Amino acid sequence: MKTAAHLITLGVADLAASLAFYERFGWEKTPESVDGGVVFFQANGFVIGLYPQENLSKDMGYTPGKSTPPHPGGISIGQNFDSADAMKAGLDRFITAGGTMVREPFEAPWGLIAYAADIDGHVWEFAHVPGFEPNDEGQFILPSERS
Repeated sequence: MKTAAHLITLGVADLAASLAFYERFGWEKTPESVDGGVVFFQANGFVIGLYPQENLSKDMGYTPGKSTPPHPGGISIGQNFDSADAMKAGLDRFITAGGTMVREPFEAPWGLIAYAADIDGHVWEFAHVPGFEPNDEGQFILPSERS
């Protein structure tokens, strides 16, 4: 089986507010989005969806008062950039859109990294890692998988 991930669904408190946040960040919803139901963004080979947390919890079988629904955290969604300046510009655009800085840019052993959260608390990693830059189409392909 080929390793794949096709869709990352973010449970959100307010679909309209989350859509507005990502639109301010510069993303465009796709025609497959359903007003008031779900929003999809094409993300260069995979899709990010916004879905009301209440509906996501129900779909997962969580019962109010009997089980605890999932909360943001435990993962980060990463975006690699082709330069430190591009990384900082992407991070600035995210913060200007209404995101919250989690950790200012810092030098890790592998490159320049920063973390910021969207309006629902989903944490994004912004990175410039030399040797791990996206290709000319903006796709992130691991060096060992490049042809």
